[in-house]
Amino acid sequence: EPLYSNTTGKGNAALGFQALYANTSADYNTAVGWQALYTNSTGIRNTASGYKSLHDNTGSSNTAIGNEALALNSVGNSNTAIGSNTLDQNERGEKNTAVGEWALHANVIGNTNVALGDSAGYQSLGSGNIFIGHRAGASETGSQKFYLGNNSGNTLIYGDMATRQILLGHASPNNYSFKGSRTLNVLGGILADSVRVALSDQWADYVFDEDYALQPLDDLQQYIKTNHHLPGIPTTAEVAANGIELGNMQAKLLAKIEELTLYLLQQQQEIEELKKHIKNPGK
Repeated sequence: EPLYSNTTGKGNAALGFQALYANTSADYNTAVGWQALYTNSTGIRNTASGYKSLHDNTGSSNTAIGNEALALNSVGNSNTAIGSNTLDQNERGEKNTAVGEWALHANVIGNTNVALGDSAGYQSLGSGNIFIGHRAGASETGSQKFYLGNNSGNTLIYGDMATRQILLGHASPNNYSFKGSRTLNVLGGILADSVRVALSDQWADYVFDEDYALQPLDDLQQYIKTNHHLPGIPTTAEVAANGIELGNMQAKLLAKIEELTLYLLQQQQEIEELKKHIKNPGK
């Protein structure tokens, strides 16, 4: 019998065997289906449609449409589940949105997750995740992750919202560790007909300033023998660990070209002076 235990609750609607069965004083709930909102006694403004949808609920402002959608929700509030078994394990999580059969299935206490697609975020246990696509991020159990793709092994875009980083080119990025702190990470290369890099540091024309201290060649030779790279240029190990910042590296290389130009000009001046001395040895 629907609304079997209702005493003072108002604005409730129940249709189906034992729908809103335990409700006593809760208000403005709608239950359609066998044992929909069965346990609810005090939760308000809930909507359940489907077999055992919101079955264990005592929370408020939840919407469950589909068989066993939010079935185990006990005290979680403001969840939206559309599809069979969506968020069906959720007990205390809040403000989750799941659309698609088995979406966010394993979520128990995670909050503010969004899953769009059947089995999207299937094993998710964390909070603040976004999963979009069939089985998108199905194996992910962490928090603050973003998955866009079709199937858990065919991810198109992966993101870590905690570090604000995006990864392209990795089909199964679960547990992926970003290298460095750059926003966009691409595996497999980039093909573009034009690339413009904004200057993030000073350009290299400071080399031509009158007060620029050009390193003596003897000192430069000793530095290279000791360190096996040019001053101001990252080592192989540094590049292997962190990569290079393209604009900054272009500026560094230009600085070396300008220094080389100054060395050539110095040597040319010395050559001219030697020529004069050879032609006029007594002067």
